[in-house]
Amino acid sequence: MKKLILVLVILTISVFAQETNRYVEVTGKSEIKVKADQIFIRIELKSVKENMDQSNFANKSKLDLLNEILDEFTIASKDIEQEPIYFGVEYNYKNGEREFVGYYSQQHISVTLNKLDKYFDLLKRLSETNNFEIVNSSYSNSEYLKYRKQALKEAVLIAKSKAENIANILDISTGKVLEVEEHNESQNRLVQLNSVSALNKSNTFNASISVACSVRLKIELVE
Repeated sequence: MKKLILVLVILTISVFAQETNRYVEVTGKSEIKVKADQIFIRIELKSVKENMDQSNFANKSKLDLLNEILDEFTIASKDIEQEPIYFGVEYNYKNGEREFVGYYSQQHISVTLNKLDKYFDLLKRLSETNNFEIVNSSYSNSEYLKYRKQALKEAVLIAKSKAENIANILDISTGKVLEVEEHNESQNRLVQLNSVSALNKSNTFNASISVACSVRLKIELVE
C-alpha cells in the first residue's frame, strides 16, 4: 500500500512538472511616431551687483520684462512655472586666486509653448534683450501617455499572435499567460532640442517623437 501511494505521488509530481514546463516565450515590440505639439523652454535670469538689494531689484526687473514678452506671445500663466529665486556671492578666479565680483540673484523659469509656430520668434525676441539665457529646450507630445498605452497594447497583441502562430504550427493551443514582462525602452518623453534641428527653411518647427514599447510573454501550451 505504501509503495502504491509513493508511486502515485511520483506520478502526480511528474505530470505537474510536465504541465508547467509546456510553455512558449515570445516578445512583441511596437513603435508609434507622433508629431510634437509642445516645446518646453527653460530660461535663466541672473543679475550680479555690488549689494544684494541691487541684485534682487535687477533680477525682478528682468522677470517683469520676461513676463511682458511672454504676454506678447499670449502664453497663459498656467504654462509658466517660476522656480524659487536664490542668492549668492559671485567670484572670479584669476591666477589661482579668488576675486570678489558681487552678489548675485538667480532664478529659472520654465515655459510650455503650445503654439509651435511661435517658437522661432519667441527665441529671437528673448535673445534681443540680452537679459536671458536659454538653458535648454525640449519637445514632446501632450498625449504621450495615451500613445504609450497604445504602443503597449500593440506590443502585447504582437507577442500573443506570435505564440498562437507557434501553437498552430505544433498543432496545439495556447493557454493562460504565465508571465508578463515589460522591457524599458531607452527613450524619454522629452526630446532635447538644439537651435536648428527641428526648424525647416521657413523657420517653423516640425518634429516628431517616437513612443516605443517592448514586452515578453510566457504563455502556456496545451493539447
